[in-house]
Amino acid sequence: TGDFDAAARDLKDAQEIFSALKNPKDLALVAEGRIELAVRAHDGDAAASALRTLKGLVDEKDEYGRHKLAVVELRVELLQDSPALPSRLEKAAERALGFFQTRGYLSLLWETSALLGELRLATGNPGGAREALLRANDAHEEIRRTLPARAQSAYDQRAAVRAFARACREAQLDKSSFVLLKILEFNKKLNEGFGIRGASEFLTDVLDEAIALVHADEGYLFLGKEVQAARSAERKDVESGTAPPHETIARTLLAEVGRTGKPALVFSSDTETHDSKDLGEMLKELSLVSLLVVPIRARGEVLGTIYLHNRYNRGAFTQENLFLIEAFCDQAGLAILNSRRLEQALDHEQRLSEEVEYLKRELSGSHQLVVGQSRHFQKALRTARKAARSDASVLIRGETGTGKELLAQEIHAVSDRASAPYLRVNVPAIPGELLESELFGHEAGAFTGARRRKRGLFEIADGGTILLDEIGDLPASSQVKLLRVLQERRLTRLGGTKEIPIDVRVLAATNRDLEALMKEKLFREDLFYRLNVITIDVPPLRERPEDVLPLAEHFLTHYARQSGKRIEGFAARAKEALLSYTWPGNVRELENLIQRAVLLEDGEQLTLSEAPGLSAATPEAARGAKNYRRRVKQTQAEAIREALATTGGNKKQAARLLGLSRSRFYELLGELGVG
Repeated sequence: TGDFDAAARDLKDAQEIFSALKNPKDLALVAEGRIELAVRAHDGDAAASALRTLKGLVDEKDEYGRHKLAVVELRVELLQDSPALPSRLEKAAERALGFFQTRGYLSLLWETSALLGELRLATGNPGGAREALLRANDAHEEIRRTLPARAQSAYDQRAAVRAFARACREAQLDKSSFVLLKILEFNKKLNEGFGIRGASEFLTDVLDEAIALVHADEGYLFLGKEVQAARSAERKDVESGTAPPHETIARTLLAEVGRTGKPALVFSSDTETHDSKDLGEMLKELSLVSLLVVPIRARGEVLGTIYLHNRYNRGAFTQENLFLIEAFCDQAGLAILNSRRLEQALDHEQRLSEEVEYLKRELSGSHQLVVGQSRHFQKALRTARKAARSDASVLIRGETGTGKELLAQEIHAVSDRASAPYLRVNVPAIPGELLESELFGHEAGAFTGARRRKRGLFEIADGGTILLDEIGDLPASSQVKLLRVLQERRLTRLGGTKEIPIDVRVLAATNRDLEALMKEKLFREDLFYRLNVITIDVPPLRERPEDVLPLAEHFLTHYARQSGKRIEGFAARAKEALLSYTWPGNVRELENLIQRAVLLEDGEQLTLSEAPGLSAATPEAARGAKNYRRRVKQTQAEAIREALATTGGNKKQAARLLGLSRSRFYELLGELGVG
């Protein structure tokens, strides 16, 4: 059933039991089971280790055991790219064949002959391989005849039986070696790992091998109704200009093959057997005389089709070709199905990981309630809560450390998306060459090191909110793709072609002058207007001194509880010091200072005696700070008056001249009393 972990546990239990019973024959069976498990997992090291154990358990006097060991050793060696000592392995296998044939061990005769054929192919002996494979085919047919009718179909469905039996039926002259070699190469590619190598590369390989195997001119591989690969006999992608008419034919047959689950072998003169009356005309128009369309199936489900055509030879494809491509498609279907399950598991794991990280961030920052009593901050908060009622993009502007992210979290928390993910992306913290992959995801093989598919942050945040912090640092190349995502609500992973619909509320924050960046052609104007549907200006802490003490008390309560200390408020001189400082680092600087002070404080009140730049504060310093704020307002008023005079009283142009948003400009007009 493919449950390797359960098989390994059962084998371990069996080994413990048989070791206690000291029964070498049963222990040898366990070692053979470990080898079988390792071979199916394509684990050469584990197989070699189990083989060494088996060699120590086989009695030299046991002729059957010695010959069986030779076959097992051959099977293990064939896991390697270049089997060691092939001549010794071949002679041992030939001796085992003679022994099994004289005693009528048909199953071992079939297995040994098939492995011997594979060894001879690997060592450049196609004639010897053909002989061994024909012998394997004879043994297979005899085994099948000995089975009751009800067991024959089950036997035929064994993967190894199907692959080798079909290969043996094709084993005629030199073509047989070519056909079997292709099957063996394909099986090795399956064992290399579909999910690791990437879906696109794998599907291209499958189609290339199918084209080569039956000498087709071109081929298509469909999954569902979408073309995943279109290739020529030269192993090149088919140009898009030639694809549409071929796709039309392929889709016509696809509907039929998908409905019946049966392959189709079509020639230009017998299209009347199909539903479409136009198919014959299309074949003649494109000079296609032979078509082969085979379903890709797995566990009773038709996943897609392989479509092959030949322009010149009406008899290019035979029933044997169709039978062989069916074997290809059956193996490919299982690999695709397993890959889908792996990708679903990895996607689920990634989503859980992101949600865990999000919850960790939320818990670690849960103390950051919205604190602010000033008129300026309350206005920004009201705007944020109004914005939360819609899905419009919001641009949050303000200096570093003013609480832009806090307002973004508030928008998400009171919106209809509150139960969905909220993700913050610190744009400048991600290297430019990785930013697109982080935001929009990538397919396996999209670039060096991309071993598997990865969903981007926009996909992970689907249904929720994403904050693009410091959007002014977004590289130009990423601006183009972000604009397309905002416009179309769809994205394409790096290295992919499939468009993925997304439903994400986009918030952006910046401390930079985006209008100035637009003038310098460093920020796209169309992207700016897409992001700037609603603007929220967060004032710096120096412009809202009435918020300093409430914020400080909030941080004191949080960090005192966190450190297990009992600190009852601030000393009077500490409050004066807090109010006298201009806070160039804004709320973030205030929080860091309170956290440090709490850790260093030994008394019952926070004195800030260890806070550089604050401990020496005096009433004179406080008065100086008030004078500073008064001078700042005077300077602001003068600048606004000059801008209005320059623009002839045009407030919109004056705001643009000063690099202010219109809302902030009108707010300052009211505060400063400028007419």
